[in-house]
Amino acid sequence: MKKIISTIALSILLFSCKQENKNVKTEETKKLEAEKIVYKKIIENEKLEEFTVSVFQGKNELEGKVELKKDGIEKPFTYIFKDVPYLDLSKAESAGLIVDFEDFNFDGEKEIVIYGDNGLYIYDRKTGKEKNLFKAINISKTSKGTKNYIFTFRGEYVKDEKEKTITITGASSAASGTEELYKVLENKEMKLVKESRWDYWNGIN
Repeated sequence: MKKIISTIALSILLFSCKQENKNVKTEETKKLEAEKIVYKKIIENEKLEEFTVSVFQGKNELEGKVELKKDGIEKPFTYIFKDVPYLDLSKAESAGLIVDFEDFNFDGEKEIVIYGDNGLYIYDRKTGKEKNLFKAINISKTSKGTKNYIFTFRGEYVKDEKEKTITITGASSAASGTEELYKVLENKEMKLVKESRWDYWNGIN
């Protein structure tokens, strides 16, 4: 009799555990579904060079994604972005305001440039993968650093075709900022040859 009662109690306990785990998974699934962004297509199949580009708006007018399609690739190159500088996606009339093409390592082939997050991201034109040319930049506290990113918030970059250099200047305020000088070596590698920082508030110049 005791053995039967013990078996019943164990069965009830196992069933309760299974139901609890099922409920936890259900809640996690609901949370993920609630956080899933629904994108609205803003621009469809605009021709930019050899690519056909579509732009989608996310949860608000500054968040979205862009898809680049071309003959010879199975899936489109898809990039998520947010905080496009000075651009309301809901009023964007051309994908060219978000997508651009420029040769950053002076090898004769332009890279894909996506504007967003107060700067621009650089991707390989053939593979669609990140083109890690620069020093890693921590975009947020949780970020491990991004090497295909140029911080352009209140800053700029300048290319010198003759010297094969790129100067990246970024200012976080009127009194502080950074400047990085990259030079392309013979093997097309980008080398950081000069780095400076100024902060007049703290006496750094």
